[in-house]
Amino acid sequence: MPRNPDEISRSVDAVTPERPAPAPPADLDRAKAELDAYVVKLAAGGVDEGTQHAADNLINAWVDAWLAELQVRRVDAHSVLDALIRDVAPQELAARLRRDGVADDLRQAEHGREQGRRLLDSALRKTRRNGPK
Repeated sequence: MPRNPDEISRSVDAVTPERPAPAPPADLDRAKAELDAYVVKLAAGGVDEGTQHAADNLINAWVDAWLAELQVRRVDAHSVLDALIRDVAPQELAARLRRDGVADDLRQAEHGREQGRRLLDSALRKTRRNGPK
């Protein structure tokens, strides 16, 4: 059944977003409802194999806007994380230096204990060899 140009134009206009493109729906349910409303505006028999993708550009624009918003949120989140990391970096460095200092103190204490043990063992051997005084 041939369609007249006015009918085709109304069908295409029904799903063509206004310029500038309106903000995308806030969620998937609203997007489905809005898309259904556009489809209802189509002329009777306004969709056939030649116009079946009439809403693709609208849907693609919505998806692009959603992805752009997610990208903005991701960049914002990374900025916050970078700031937090930058803020704690001096504290982390101070903690590492304290840890390294404590580790050095521990190594020195272990070395001193080992030296003390050797001296004590040596003194005990001499005492056993020479007998009590």
